[in-house]
Amino acid sequence: MDLILRLRSSRIIRLALRPMLRLRVKAFRRRYLASGAAKKLLALKGAFEGQRCFVVGNGPSLTESDVRRLAGSYTFAMNRIFPMIARTGFAPSFYMAVDEDFIRSERENIRRLDCKFKFLNSSSCPRIIPEHVYPVFINSDVPVDKAGYVKREISTRVDEGFSLSYSVSCYCIELAIYMGFTEIFLLGIDHNFPKMADRDGNTVRDPAAQEHFAGGSYADGNVVFYRDAVTSCYEAYARYAADHGIRIINLTRGGRLEVFPRGDFDRTVP
Repeated sequence: MDLILRLRSSRIIRLALRPMLRLRVKAFRRRYLASGAAKKLLALKGAFEGQRCFVVGNGPSLTESDVRRLAGSYTFAMNRIFPMIARTGFAPSFYMAVDEDFIRSERENIRRLDCKFKFLNSSSCPRIIPEHVYPVFINSDVPVDKAGYVKREISTRVDEGFSLSYSVSCYCIELAIYMGFTEIFLLGIDHNFPKMADRDGNTVRDPAAQEHFAGGSYADGNVVFYRDAVTSCYEAYARYAADHGIRIINLTRGGRLEVFPRGDFDRTVP
């Protein structure tokens, strides 16, 4: 597994394969636009204008009490939120997953999830309940250097393709903006993992960092979190929000995400 991950991240290999990968992305995009999925997503553009929502990450700071208090609020959940749902009865308004390997491995949990808005990578979602799925397309230019990736702008037409990010929480923020939410609160997004890579590709380990969920992709230390690259993605959303009258507030207790202004969850959700 570790060898496969190193090969996937190798700058030399990605450079050699880039022409083929770019053709693959273009082919997926043509297929996506021809499928009618874009029109389905277009129906949600601005549908929640002026509303507030919560993007709920799976960080170790997230508590069962937190999600119980979000009942009645618009919420975005992601990836392996299933154990928290089982313990609390949390019913997210929207669910998103984009990693193809994750979607394949958690197909049954995603299928059983009681949520009418499931946003899944278009290349991985045909086996999920079709009427509840909104296929999404990641309009990636296949950067050679994943660790050094710097996001310049976001997509305002996610029905035609999301801009590339390296965290599903970023895709949730982009989708929330597209859907018209003007207050976006982040919770449980700790932005910290035991094994990370900085902008130069150097491995950074934090032995004090907790895993986001038992048995998750980061649990064995083989998956690398590109913290600087993800930070640049958050910065792009912060710039867009500031220019368009959107408030993005980080309610996460602790963590290392300092791009957005901090807020108090207990005051925001009494």
